[in-house]
Amino acid sequence: MIGEATSGEVLMRALGWRCALPLLLIFAGLLLLLGGPVRPAYADPEVAAADIEMTPVKGSLYREAPRPVNWRVESEITAPWPEPPLILPLKRMRVAFPEEMSFNPDPGMAVCPDSKVGPPPVNMSVTPEAILARCPKSVLGNGTSELYLARLNAATGPQTKDGVLIIFNGGRNRDGSPRLKVYGYSEILNTGIYIEGNLRRNVLVVDIPYLTADSSVGSFNLNIPGSDSPFPARRGRDPKFVRATCADGTWDGLASFTLGTRDPSGNPLSPDSVVDAPPVRKPCSGAKGRPRLTIAKAAKKGITRARRSPYVATVRNTGTATSGDAWLRVRGRGLSGTTRVAPVRPGAAKRVRIIVRSKSLSAGRKPARPTFRLGQTKP
Repeated sequence: MIGEATSGEVLMRALGWRCALPLLLIFAGLLLLLGGPVRPAYADPEVAAADIEMTPVKGSLYREAPRPVNWRVESEITAPWPEPPLILPLKRMRVAFPEEMSFNPDPGMAVCPDSKVGPPPVNMSVTPEAILARCPKSVLGNGTSELYLARLNAATGPQTKDGVLIIFNGGRNRDGSPRLKVYGYSEILNTGIYIEGNLRRNVLVVDIPYLTADSSVGSFNLNIPGSDSPFPARRGRDPKFVRATCADGTWDGLASFTLGTRDPSGNPLSPDSVVDAPPVRKPCSGAKGRPRLTIAKAAKKGITRARRSPYVATVRNTGTATSGDAWLRVRGRGLSGTTRVAPVRPGAAKRVRIIVRSKSLSAGRKPARPTFRLGQTKP
């Protein structure tokens, strides 16, 4: 039976997309009025698949120091052919990413407001160029999508394959988690939709709204920053938005998909069906890296007593690996002092307290202004 066309496909080939689509929608509307299509009780025939890709924007990845990556996530929903004849629509995708990955919104990047890209009543059925003009400085990335029209299964998969996705910076939620705004548009259907994604504790949840005639998303991909897009305006403006490390040579991920039918108001018409994709395991390579400690600042903190002055120095690791034991020393005429600096992770800083001791000098001579130096070995 592989390769045979459905009646819907034959109709579309004979009349063309723009002529056949209204007939399909009328057919779907009649089914809805009659209580919805009756689907035989197949045992969750839909099959889900997902994939994750991360490659360094430049240079290499490290085991400890997060580096910007080209990020891509793919998902797909399929079903055997010819049974079932109807696909359950995708309502929600939930992807658990490796702990080594994080979203890092730039506080200086423009946030696209809900009044320009957001849920109804905002007009979203406009071309990608028109939506980009609303928030040109908030673009994070791009993607593509495919749809099963009116839920109709087909031997060749989704019927429309021209879906365009544009990702905008939605800022942060009240709990501080990153918020993605995704605009989807199909030129064949002349329709746009608003999708929202939220990342909490490395779990990305993408909610799919009701689509015309309860059509179903068959596949889609999201790319940040999506620098290989042939459309420059759709490329992300923040290549550091997604960062990752490779600690042990592999990345692991999980994905699940919630499927079910709805009416145009979004109310469920069938029980939800949750389909899990096979676990994702991707090889990665992370360099060991090297620490690099610097003294960001040092200042006197407290009262001098018996020629002992307390200072606090901020030690920062700007390298790519956790530092080993280090020692902070005081330099200057008539001064002494040493203290241990505990290991500092890359990108982190520690406040270190040190006592500066001043020696008794000959008449007319005063201790010099203290300076501080770092050493990796015990003095």
